[in-house]
Amino acid sequence: MNNDERYIEAINIVRERDFERAEQFFLEKFAKRVDARRRNIFNVCCNEQEKQMIKEFANKIKNIVEYSFVSLFDLYLTLIFAYYSLHLMEQTKDWLRTYDLDEGVIDSYTVNELYREITIGDLIDSEGNNLSSQIRRAFMGLRGGKRSRKKTKKSKSRKNKRNSRKNK
Repeated sequence: MNNDERYIEAINIVRERDFERAEQFFLEKFAKRVDARRRNIFNVCCNEQEKQMIKEFANKIKNIVEYSFVSLFDLYLTLIFAYYSLHLMEQTKDWLRTYDLDEGVIDSYTVNELYREITIGDLIDSEGNNLSSQIRRAFMGLRGGKRSRKKTKKSKSRKNKRNSRKNK
């Protein structure tokens, strides 16, 4: 194994540990609020596919200049929190509050700003893509964007043809 491979392996180990710490921190916060009798009925983040998705979005956010200095732990925790908020939130009670993000993170102001950008804002990456929209759609289980205009126009023209046939 050469030095480059060792370096990449070491980085991956650190990233995995940061993710595990963030996930554990989130679960501890969540467990404090949920009645012990009901804990087993909640599907809390994350299976392997969800973990991979969160890690990929964290890497994309890390490439945005405004958030390049944010630690991976803070990014992972913010994304896990957003994932739960958008995908798994229990509707009968508010289990998490935004001030939960303040504890345990290095830069609580930036983390809260990032959470707002992800959930209600427009976080634009270097290529001009709306990363917030991609994250929200992925976390909510939604597929790609709106249908193309060509499809819509085709549908309208088909409808007009059907109507004209009926009128004859």
